Amino acid sequence: MDQLVVVDTSVFIDYFRGEADDALSILILKNRVLLSPIVRLELLAGVRKKELNVVLDLCNALRPIEEFSSPSECETLLSRARGTGLFGGIPDLLILSDAVRHNAHLFSSDKKMNLLAKKLRVELINE
Repeated sequence: MDQLVVVDTSVFIDYFRGEADDALSILILKNRVLLSPIVRLELLAGVRKKELNVVLDLCNALRPIEEFSSPSECETLLSRARGTGLFGGIPDLLILSDAVRHNAHLFSSDKKMNLLAKKLRVELINE
């Protein structure tokens, strides 16, 4: 089976704006996308009411990660990220923790997130 991928909110935003290439669509068709609960919440918090059903339909079609990462998992990553100048906040930490916990790659269009992922040895997608 192909490697599963945790897709960052930045990629979904590009996708919904029509600014993305076909990489996300291919991952969705191959059923390789793991949906982080943080990404789901970020998407639902930022969507316009008239676009809610489209976002919900997509979210419901993906493989959900049912549980939030544990505090100890996040603290381990936080200690490794400290002092790098790359720490982007708690949502990024939780998304990276989901990728680590599920031994999945990360797909992000956020340059800082990608640099932090490399520093933390989280595999990035190379579609």
